[in-house]
Amino acid sequence: MLDTLKLNLILEFMTGYDQDSKPIFSKVTISNLREDLTSNELYQIAVVFGTLISHNLTDIQAVLTHRVNAPQQP
Repeated sequence: MLDTLKLNLILEFMTGYDQDSKPIFSKVTISNLREDLTSNELYQIAVVFGTLISHNLTDIQAVLTHRVNAPQQP
């Protein structure tokens, strides 16, 4: 049986370039969101949060973490 632990939203931003002109990325995690949020609501949260950061939003991931419980003994 699975028990839901939490829903996190991970936002990735391109924050600059290194000496070899390769992009540098940073991630921000928004933790413990309500599990019943829709994909559209999660996207809206990411976009609003992204406007608060002065870098380009490059990726959005929603991560739902579960705990696996051992089966109950009869």
